[in-house]
Amino acid sequence: MKYRVGGGRAGRIRWGAIGQHGALTPDQARDIAQRWAAVIAAGGDPAGEKIEKRKSPAVSELMGQYLESHVAAASTPEIGQVLLAIVIDGTEGLQAETRKDVYRKDVA
Repeated sequence: MKYRVGGGRAGRIRWGAIGQHGALTPDQARDIAQRWAAVIAAGGDPAGEKIEKRKSPAVSELMGQYLESHVAAASTPEIGQVLLAIVIDGTEGLQAETRKDVYRKDVA
């Protein structure tokens, strides 16, 4: 789907890929395209949102940064091991998800 973001002819052209051929039925693709058209008409940018989602760090990267900067620097090795086990156990299955896709109900 081709559309402009940011105001008429002066806006940036975006191409939004709905999905791969064969992964969606034509009816599903049509429904998604209609939803995207509504978002675009309201001033949204569905393709830009997908790009931002890809750029956001995965939970595993955030866990690594947290463990390096806070746990390792502020605790003894024994406490660090306990905290590492708690963090890994609490986020099991979420490592590939991005921060924007994880909600409190996913972790609790």
